Amino acid sequence: MAELSTRDILVERFLLDERTYVDNVERLLELKARIYKVRENDQLSTILHLLYPFVDAQRRFLLAIETVARQPWESQSWAAPFRKWSEMSSMYAKFITNEKGATEFIRNVLAKEYLTKSLSFLLKDSLRLLYLPSQRLPRYSGFLKVCPLPPIIPSSAPFCDPRECY
Repeated sequence: MAELSTRDILVERFLLDERTYVDNVERLLELKARIYKVRENDQLSTILHLLYPFVDAQRRFLLAIETVARQPWESQSWAAPFRKWSEMSSMYAKFITNEKGATEFIRNVLAKEYLTKSLSFLLKDSLRLLYLPSQRLPRYSGFLKVCPLPPIIPSSAPFCDPRECY
């Protein structure tokens, strides 16, 4: 078996991390109905209403990057999936804007109300999962910075460094 390059390792770790992330936001979606039983809260409601399109968009992004990763290195274009993902930035912004209020609400419920063990676990799990979207942005940016671009020189600029041409 051939030894993996640093680039291959970076891509594989990114894909594994993204798969785990999608699994976690799907878990939050599964918890949605049970969270509503606790009590209504505007920020939490905003986040929970965004979950279906949010999870759908993340699944599509995962499929797109999996497709790019399967292509030969010279053919890989990471820009396209990230460009498509950026189209949902307003949904991400709403989620992240309401994240703090939703997590504070859950913390208050956990601190002030008597809850069954299962409901307490559910809220603690939800609390952990609510932070995930805001943690993605630096990871995406970091991946694009460290993942080397394929050594293709565009025909329109035959003498430029590929990193400057994209």
